[in-house]
Amino acid sequence: MKKFFLFAFLSFLFSLDAQVVDFLTRELIESQRKKSGTISCKIEEDSLNYEIRDGILSGRFVIYRGKEKKSYGKLLQHRRVGTWVFRRNGAKLVFEFNSRGFVLLKKLTGLKGSWVWWGRGHVQYGFKSWLNEQFPAEVEGKAKIRYGTREGKVVEYYRGTQIPYSSSFYYRGLYHGKREVFYPSNLPALKAEFQNGAVKGLVQHFSLNGLISSRQYSSDNKNLFIDPSEILNTEVFYLYMDTTFSDSLFYYKKAPWIELLNAWFEASDLSTFVDDRFEKVYYATSSKPDISGLNLTEGSFKNVRGWLVKYKSFFLAQTWQHYDVPIALQCIAEVKKDDQTYFYAGPWVYLPTLYETHPESAYLYSALQRLNFPFLFVSKGEDGVFHFEEHGWARKLWQEEKDWWNLFSFSSKTHFPDKQDGRK
Repeated sequence: MKKFFLFAFLSFLFSLDAQVVDFLTRELIESQRKKSGTISCKIEEDSLNYEIRDGILSGRFVIYRGKEKKSYGKLLQHRRVGTWVFRRNGAKLVFEFNSRGFVLLKKLTGLKGSWVWWGRGHVQYGFKSWLNEQFPAEVEGKAKIRYGTREGKVVEYYRGTQIPYSSSFYYRGLYHGKREVFYPSNLPALKAEFQNGAVKGLVQHFSLNGLISSRQYSSDNKNLFIDPSEILNTEVFYLYMDTTFSDSLFYYKKAPWIELLNAWFEASDLSTFVDDRFEKVYYATSSKPDISGLNLTEGSFKNVRGWLVKYKSFFLAQTWQHYDVPIALQCIAEVKKDDQTYFYAGPWVYLPTLYETHPESAYLYSALQRLNFPFLFVSKGEDGVFHFEEHGWARKLWQEEKDWWNLFSFSSKTHFPDKQDGRK
């Protein structure tokens, strides 16, 4: 009874700003950074075995379908490295994940219209594109493979027709030269000039009624161009990072990020929201705003011990690769009261705006992408409640394999993913 009233009291005091974090416990945090060994789990019909060392997925990763080895490869700090082999219904797909983060197609056999050996050959593929909200289009293409990537001119067509969907030039798997995308009426949807995947000069978007937007890029732009119509599949996931996790303190040591975020928050120089849907702007009710969301004199940003980060993972048509982009973060504070530990979350900080207004935060962005430290994989239920997902990262890798098979197993029976959360 005493514990119930204490919890109710704390909930009332923090209700105006901070939110209770139910899935976190000290025991969970401490057990994650010590976790090592071989882990097994089951997803649908597949059995997964993977190695974890001090909370970091590193080592062999194998997927079985019954007694058959369906796919296998190696992870290093959560990421795929080296050669990965995928098998499905007599077909074989081999990728090489190199140190620069590129995915090279080394072998593809057993699929009609495709044949790749030692990174040379040709492929037939297909996907669903969204030129706009009302216009989903099924697209198919054929491409020459050299050095494990698409090379030369590639024309993609609306499925089952000779109507061009796009015309592009590739060099080492990236747009390099003129690219055009068309509506079925042959009217332009996009025009741009590229160099090594980055736009050089003007990029133009069109509706069926004519030009709707254009943007001029500088000649030294090196950022990979990402058009919403080329995002083939998206997934939202969350990672909790704690200051006690091995090697996770490096971005705290390099710069006092919590203090900086709090100072910017006090100066109303951050884009903050009540939740991660970014629909309602967060306004602190306390006379002294604090990034932790705590509303007591004994609680402040100094209580913050980690943060929950929202990511969007997407599969890109240009590169046939997956990208994990941090979108927002929420500071998690720890408060002790009468031998009890409670975790509270502050406002969500929208990261794209942070990077624009504070260029010095680029180091933080880089750290959140490398992920070379332990973390807790967190999922959000349909009821909006967060919960720890023990095998979440393994499930994510399992899903990525499905994306590649959906791309290359293009036929009348191919399953195209529906439009997902986050597609604009």
